[in-house]
Amino acid sequence: MTWRNVSMAKKDESSMITWHTESRRIDDLVPYEGNPRQLTKKQVEDLQKSLELFNLAEIPTVNTDNTVIAGYQQLRTLQMLGRGKEEIYVRVPDRKLTREEIKEYNRNGDFIKKLWEIRKNTPQPIREYT
Repeated sequence: MTWRNVSMAKKDESSMITWHTESRRIDDLVPYEGNPRQLTKKQVEDLQKSLELFNLAEIPTVNTDNTVIAGYQQLRTLQMLGRGKEEIYVRVPDRKLTREEIKEYNRNGDFIKKLWEIRKNTPQPIREYT
Protein backbone atom coordinates (compact mmCIF):
# COMPACT_ATOMS: atom_id res chain seq x y z
CA MET A 1 0.00 0.00 0.00
CA THR A 2 1.38 3.44 -0.94
CA TRP A 3 0.21 7.01 -0.33
CA ARG A 4 1.92 9.93 -2.02
CA ASN A 5 1.71 13.39 -0.55
CA VAL A 6 4.28 15.58 1.20
CA SER A 7 7.27 16.99 -0.69
CA MET A 8 10.45 18.36 0.87
CA ALA A 9 12.11 21.30 -0.85
CA LYS A 10 15.79 20.90 -1.64
CA LYS A 11 18.24 23.78 -1.98
CA ASP A 12 17.40 23.84 -5.68
CA GLU A 13 13.68 24.69 -5.62
CA SER A 14 13.18 23.12 -9.05
CA SER A 15 13.84 19.70 -7.55
CA MET A 16 11.66 18.32 -4.76
CA ILE A 17 11.86 15.03 -2.92
CA THR A 18 8.44 13.42 -2.80
CA TRP A 19 7.76 11.22 0.24
CA HIS A 20 5.27 8.40 0.31
CA THR A 21 4.15 5.86 2.88
CA GLU A 22 4.74 2.16 2.38
CA SER A 23 4.64 -0.90 4.60
CA ARG A 24 7.77 -2.84 5.51
CA ARG A 25 8.61 -5.69 7.87
CA ILE A 26 10.69 -4.42 10.80
CA ASP A 27 13.29 -7.18 10.43
CA ASP A 28 13.83 -6.17 6.76
CA LEU A 29 14.99 -2.67 7.70
CA VAL A 30 18.73 -1.97 7.81
CA PRO A 31 20.35 0.18 10.53
CA TYR A 32 22.11 3.31 9.25
CA GLU A 33 25.82 2.91 9.99
CA GLY A 34 26.13 6.63 10.80
CA ASN A 35 23.59 6.54 13.62
CA PRO A 36 25.50 7.84 16.66
CA ARG A 37 22.74 7.40 19.23
CA GLN A 38 23.16 4.98 22.10
CA LEU A 39 20.39 4.63 24.64
CA THR A 40 20.90 4.12 28.35
CA LYS A 41 19.13 1.23 30.08
CA LYS A 42 16.58 3.69 31.50
CA GLN A 43 15.93 5.22 28.06
CA VAL A 44 15.34 1.74 26.62
CA GLU A 45 12.92 0.93 29.45
CA ASP A 46 11.10 4.24 28.92
CA LEU A 47 10.91 3.62 25.19
CA GLN A 48 9.55 0.09 25.76
CA LYS A 49 6.83 1.48 28.05
CA SER A 50 5.98 4.17 25.51
CA LEU A 51 5.74 1.64 22.65
CA GLU A 52 3.58 -0.66 24.77
CA LEU A 53 1.26 2.24 25.61
CA PHE A 54 1.17 4.20 22.34
CA ASN A 55 2.54 1.65 19.85
CA LEU A 56 4.54 3.15 16.98
CA ALA A 57 2.97 6.63 16.80
CA GLU A 58 5.74 8.25 14.74
CA ILE A 59 6.39 6.72 11.35
CA PRO A 60 10.07 5.82 10.79
CA THR A 61 11.84 7.13 7.68
CA VAL A 62 13.81 4.77 5.44
CA ASN A 63 15.83 5.21 2.26
CA THR A 64 14.85 3.39 -0.92
CA ASP A 65 17.25 0.56 0.02
CA ASN A 66 15.48 0.02 3.41
CA THR A 67 18.24 1.77 5.37
CA VAL A 68 16.70 3.48 8.39
CA ILE A 69 17.12 7.25 8.28
CA ALA A 70 15.05 8.11 11.36
CA GLY A 71 13.34 6.00 14.02
CA TYR A 72 16.05 3.38 14.50
CA GLN A 73 15.83 3.23 18.30
CA GLN A 74 12.08 2.61 18.15
CA LEU A 75 12.56 -0.15 15.60
CA ARG A 76 15.37 -1.76 17.58
CA THR A 77 13.22 -1.67 20.71
CA LEU A 78 10.28 -3.26 18.86
CA GLN A 79 12.66 -6.06 17.82
CA MET A 80 13.73 -6.47 21.45
CA LEU A 81 10.02 -6.84 22.31
CA GLY A 82 9.75 -9.70 19.78
CA ARG A 83 7.88 -7.66 17.18
CA GLY A 84 10.40 -7.84 14.32
CA LYS A 85 8.09 -9.85 12.04
CA GLU A 86 5.42 -7.12 12.11
CA GLU A 87 4.75 -4.90 9.11
CA ILE A 88 4.74 -1.18 9.84
CA TYR A 89 4.32 1.98 7.83
CA VAL A 90 7.48 3.86 6.85
CA ARG A 91 8.13 7.08 4.93
CA VAL A 92 10.21 6.58 1.77
CA PRO A 93 11.63 9.19 -0.67
CA ASP A 94 11.01 8.93 -4.40
CA ARG A 95 14.76 8.53 -4.96
CA LYS A 96 17.70 7.31 -2.91
CA LEU A 97 19.05 10.01 -0.61
CA THR A 98 22.78 10.66 -0.57
CA ARG A 99 24.88 10.42 2.62
CA GLU A 100 24.93 14.22 2.82
CA GLU A 101 21.14 14.45 2.48
CA ILE A 102 20.70 11.85 5.23
CA LYS A 103 23.04 13.81 7.51
CA GLU A 104 21.17 17.04 6.79
CA TYR A 105 17.79 15.34 7.35
CA ASN A 106 18.96 14.07 10.74
CA ARG A 107 20.57 17.39 11.71
CA ASN A 108 17.28 19.16 11.02
CA GLY A 109 15.31 16.60 13.02
CA ASP A 110 17.76 16.82 15.92
CA PHE A 111 17.54 20.62 15.88
CA ILE A 112 13.74 20.55 16.14
CA LYS A 113 13.88 17.99 18.97
CA LYS A 114 16.41 20.14 20.87
CA LEU A 115 14.19 23.21 20.49
CA TRP A 116 11.25 21.22 21.86
CA GLU A 117 13.33 20.04 24.84
CA ILE A 118 14.43 23.60 25.59
CA ARG A 119 10.85 24.85 25.38
CA LYS A 120 9.54 21.96 27.48
CA ASN A 121 12.11 22.65 30.21
CA THR A 122 11.75 26.45 30.19
CA PRO A 123 9.06 28.04 32.35
CA GLN A 124 6.44 29.57 30.09
CA PRO A 125 4.71 32.84 30.95
CA ILE A 126 1.13 32.51 32.12
CA ARG A 127 -1.19 34.04 29.58
CA GLU A 128 -4.51 35.43 30.59
CA TYR A 129 -7.27 35.28 28.05
CA THR A 130 -10.17 37.68 28.20
